[in-house]
Amino acid sequence: MIRLALALAAAVTAASAGGAPATRLSIDVWPQGRTVASGHVHYALRCAPAVGTVPKPGAACTALAGLAHPFAATPHGTVCPSLVLGPQEAHVVGTVRGVRVNAWLNLVHCGIDRWNRVKAVVPQPKLAGRTPPPVTPPGGGATTVTTPNGPPPALATMSPDSGPVGTVVTITGTNLGEVVGVQLGKVITAPTSASDTQVVFTVPPGATTGTVKVFSRNGSATTVGTFTVTG
Repeated sequence: MIRLALALAAAVTAASAGGAPATRLSIDVWPQGRTVASGHVHYALRCAPAVGTVPKPGAACTALAGLAHPFAATPHGTVCPSLVLGPQEAHVVGTVRGVRVNAWLNLVHCGIDRWNRVKAVVPQPKLAGRTPPPVTPPGGGATTVTTPNGPPPALATMSPDSGPVGTVVTITGTNLGEVVGVQLGKVITAPTSASDTQVVFTVPPGATTGTVKVFSRNGSATTVGTFTVTG
C-alpha cells in the first residue's frame, strides 16, 4: 500500500508538472449497502500512466477516456426501469481529466445503467446472480456452488419486428439468462421467459415503436432494429 501511494503521488506530480488534467479517483464499494460495513472495499485509480488497486487499471482508464461525462447524474425526466438488482452501493470521489467527481452509485432504477456504464472503473460486488441448488461432488458431501455475475447481454435477432399490443416477441442472443426487464418505448415489462440464448416477452399496453432494451443483472443491451407497434 505504501508503494502504491508513493506511485500515485509521483504520477500526480508528474501530470501536474506537464500541465495535463489529472484523473485520480478514490472508490469505496459496499456489497450490502453503505449501512453494512461487512465486505467494504476501497480502490484507487490514477490514469496516465494507469496505476491503482482496481482490478484492471488500464481497462478502467480506457473506459474513462471513451466517456465524455462518465459519472454524470441521470438527466431529469429520464424514464427509468422499475428494477432493483441489489443493495450494492459505491462512492467515487476525485477528478476525471481535471473535473471534480463526487458520485454515489447503486443498482436501483436508473442507477443500474449509470453503474453499468462505469463498471470497468467501479467494480460491482458479485451478489446479484441466482444461487444454484446444492450439488454433490464425487465422493459424497454436499457443497453449494455460487454463480458470479457473468458478461453483459448481447442481442442478435428479434422476431417478429412488428405487431399490436399482446404480440409475443422473441429476442435471441447470448448471456440472456439474467434478463429481468424489457423496455419498449417508455414502458417496461418483465419477460415471459429468459434463457442464455433467448428472451420472450409480450408487447405491453402503452408501448410505442422503437428499439427494444433488455435489462440484466449483468448489464443492458439494445436491439439494432426497431419494433413497430401496430393497431
